[in-house]
Amino acid sequence: NESAKASFSVTDACVRRSRSGGAGGLLAPPNPDAQSKQMKKEIEQELAEIIDVVKTGSKNGRDCASAVNTDASKRAMTVAFGLSIMSMLSGVPAMSYFTKHIFEMTGHTPTAASGMTTALALCKLIVTIFVAMSLETFGRRRMLLIGISIQGVAMTLLAFLFDGVTWIEDPRHAVSFQLLNGSIAQVADVAIFVNAVGFHLSFWALAWTVANELSPLRTRATIMAINSMFSWTLSTVTVRFLPVMMKSPGISATFGFCAVNLCA
Repeated sequence: NESAKASFSVTDACVRRSRSGGAGGLLAPPNPDAQSKQMKKEIEQELAEIIDVVKTGSKNGRDCASAVNTDASKRAMTVAFGLSIMSMLSGVPAMSYFTKHIFEMTGHTPTAASGMTTALALCKLIVTIFVAMSLETFGRRRMLLIGISIQGVAMTLLAFLFDGVTWIEDPRHAVSFQLLNGSIAQVADVAIFVNAVGFHLSFWALAWTVANELSPLRTRATIMAINSMFSWTLSTVTVRFLPVMMKSPGISATFGFCAVNLCA
């Protein structure tokens, strides 16, 4: 099966060699020349397999529907779509559009809320860089579970903190709401940041990374394109209905709904 043989990336050869510790193992230092030759050989072999898959696919002339109608492609699409659904149900993508309003709920002025939103974006960038640098060390499953656990705790805490706070749509203004005060507002600010950190440790990077790695090479581009369209469709729906849910059944219930989805 050509697609199965070439379903891993070229960089996997580098990762496997770096993890193996070289030819000498623990008893002798690795030989740089032997490592370089072996790595070059593996990369050339994988490139040859990729070229063979491309040539075979062009000869067969298969369309997109028939190309993804394989067990490996169906399995990859199931994982990709599942991660996309859970990512949107976690609430963070939709909440990103209303971050300024949420910070205003914690008692900040509009100017301060804009500054907090910028700080949150910087925090997300730092976490994304950390994930990119440490993903191979921590592993996909561990990173996903850690991020979901952090996000679940933060979202549950937000559900309790915002209990009784009302989101009111006013025709004369974009939105008006009640405010949190004192230490409760400070804890809510921290929980918002922690929630974003958990999301970027888990769904933000891994939803695309894992889907890409599981997809067979022949159908990878098609699966990623379909998953991208699916994700943006879900994002549009969640952004449209998040204010509706915050109005009724309420902000606390909305955060609680997201927390239950994360625990599931």
